[in-house]
Amino acid sequence: MQSHPQAYYTSRKFTEMLDQEETQGYEYVAPLPIWQPSTHLSKLHTQFQTTILSQYICLPCAFCGKLLYSTKAKWFPYDENYTYPLEINFQNINIYIKDDGSIRAVCVCESCKNNQK
Repeated sequence: MQSHPQAYYTSRKFTEMLDQEETQGYEYVAPLPIWQPSTHLSKLHTQFQTTILSQYICLPCAFCGKLLYSTKAKWFPYDENYTYPLEINFQNINIYIKDDGSIRAVCVCESCKNNQK
């Protein structure tokens, strides 16, 4: 079986290229400097870690049931004579009532509060 002349030429050229690289060596490329975030980005990251990631959604809206972060919750005056949709649709979930002594309020989301006005 004969080998193809082009295959021999290609193989020989490849070997020559490898030998040439070994004798010449590679050019030294300086490593990239280590990336350092800016002061502003570091502060933003710290704020994100301490505020956003430390919160969790825990308050259901009394009207639509959307779960809210405690910082995003809005408060609507509580009416004892009104049965809220959350109580009707989910009997096992209690609405969250904030009692500040004289004022009682239910947790609602922004869109439901705007619709109730």
